[in-house]
Amino acid sequence: MRRFSVGGLLGFVGLLAVGLAALVNATAVWVGVVFTLTVGILLAGVLGWILRGRSGGAWVGLVVFGWGFFLLGQMPGLEAHARLPSFAAAHWIYSKANAFPVQPPGFGGVPGSVPMTTEAAQYFNDVEDYNRLAANAPTIGHWLFILIFAQGGAVLGGLIDRGRRPGPEVPPAAPANSP
Repeated sequence: MRRFSVGGLLGFVGLLAVGLAALVNATAVWVGVVFTLTVGILLAGVLGWILRGRSGGAWVGLVVFGWGFFLLGQMPGLEAHARLPSFAAAHWIYSKANAFPVQPPGFGGVPGSVPMTTEAAQYFNDVEDYNRLAANAPTIGHWLFILIFAQGGAVLGGLIDRGRRPGPEVPPAAPANSP
């Protein structure tokens, strides 16, 4: 059975925390942070592959799956299909974490239908802020999905590499009646 290191689990929990914080507070700063984190991890994967050589199946899987999905999401004509699952998941998480602004009482929701009160003006500002931040969530979700996909490749590469390598040599057992 495969064992996970404490450092690996802490890294996973840290990435999960950063990812959820970025999706809940989907500002342009978080888009940059998650993009930089994604590219940094993928570049570290290339470095790990180079340093580990053929014995680093997990690094190979991380690099191939991560950079493969990264490039697939940049190809004209395929970017919408590559980003679809991550966009849907990011919108769902953002909408669950952030409630849509509530309309003030007696307000029809159409600008100009009622006199502009401070409550109506605040509502329009809140809706604009919500929509502006909601527009960043799919981009954050896409970069996080690349990291998840790369991690899946690392697990798969590690399993394949583990099955490819021979196990430890077991010395032959000594005869029972030897001194």
